[in-house]
Amino acid sequence: MSASDWDGILRNAETVLWQGKSDDGVFLEASRRLTFFTTAGMFVIGLFMAIAVLVMSSGQKNGPDWVFALFFFVFLLFSGGLALGQLYWPAYKRRHTFYTLTSQRAILGVDLPFGSRRLQTYDINADQAYEYRPTAPGAPGSIVFEYRYSGIRVNKIPQTFAVGMMYVHDVETAWNKLREVQRNLTQKRPERGANA
Repeated sequence: MSASDWDGILRNAETVLWQGKSDDGVFLEASRRLTFFTTAGMFVIGLFMAIAVLVMSSGQKNGPDWVFALFFFVFLLFSGGLALGQLYWPAYKRRHTFYTLTSQRAILGVDLPFGSRRLQTYDINADQAYEYRPTAPGAPGSIVFEYRYSGIRVNKIPQTFAVGMMYVHDVETAWNKLREVQRNLTQKRPERGANA
């Protein structure tokens, strides 16, 4: 982004230290929410596919059997969309997500093609313990700023999802810059009792 693109976004004396983008690959996240919906969707797909095959192979070609099969085919498409959506929607959203680390904040920008634009900011705090997920084979690393409730409970346990700089190839550089900002904030902090 050029300097004029940051007008009205950056604060006084705030400078951009790092910018990056997510990998837009499909990653099977370890959240129970994703596993639950994918498994449930695949189960429904298999169930309806089996029923549709049984109905179609019954050898009767009258109207009610085809209506019955069509009814299950619609549910097959719906459950398939639900299951695949749980896998591909996060990847699609990451494709349009951009990350910026400044001397004061972390900025997450989402710019979806159908007009949904959003900036999310996290003030960097010297005492905040951010979660660092280093790059592993097959998955770029992440920095997690918070966990949010997804609105779903499984076995009365609220399901959460991670929010942050997710699946970034250059995550080590971003993490080092974030830790540097935290160290600078700690050094600028007045000593306790200095004004007493």
